[in-house]
Amino acid sequence: MRIFFVGLALALALTGCATAAQQQAGNIRTVAAQAKEQMKACAVAIYAKPEFAPLLSYLPPPENQYRPTLAQMNQETYPTPKEAKLLIALHDQSATCRRAALEKIQNVVPTIAIILADTEIAGGRITLQLVKRKITWGQAARQRETLISKTQKQLVAAGREIDADLSVENQAELAQRQQAADAFMRWAAVQQMVNAANRPVITNCNGVGGSVTCITH
Repeated sequence: MRIFFVGLALALALTGCATAAQQQAGNIRTVAAQAKEQMKACAVAIYAKPEFAPLLSYLPPPENQYRPTLAQMNQETYPTPKEAKLLIALHDQSATCRRAALEKIQNVVPTIAIILADTEIAGGRITLQLVKRKITWGQAARQRETLISKTQKQLVAAGREIDADLSVENQAELAQRQQAADAFMRWAAVQQMVNAANRPVITNCNGVGGSVTCITH
């Protein structure tokens, strides 16, 4: 009987644990948040270097999620040769921040990493066009704004798909746990009946005067 109660307690404890899908969802959120904050801190430190100060009026800062201001989108001048060299250096140094974030995310959710990698490729092409003076600072800012908006939509769609997949997995595991718990309860009920059938029967009889009273245990 003690084994029965211990087993039942264990089964109830297991049904209360987070499912694999819930654990995966939590891990994705944690890793994504960490990657975002680490990349932001890395980029902020690079943008703060005095050597890149001449570029800051043209480029949206990482603190603002790289969203350009209206003035930056209307800056219709081309980078000077000196600014172009600085822009290449800034892009190369910032790439280390983005690479670290991509590697971290790729380990837990490759579909998101693919979207971000494609965005980095497109952003690199914009920078290349700007460095070659084929587009103005304002054109580059507008193209980046369009790219950011496109990426956000892709990430939202991918996130919904991941949530849907994890929800299906979560429901399936919960159903399996319930089936296991039901089976355990059925086994326990049968075991109780077996124990009752195997219990020895004892009858005690007491006689008082001419009458006899018997009690069976």
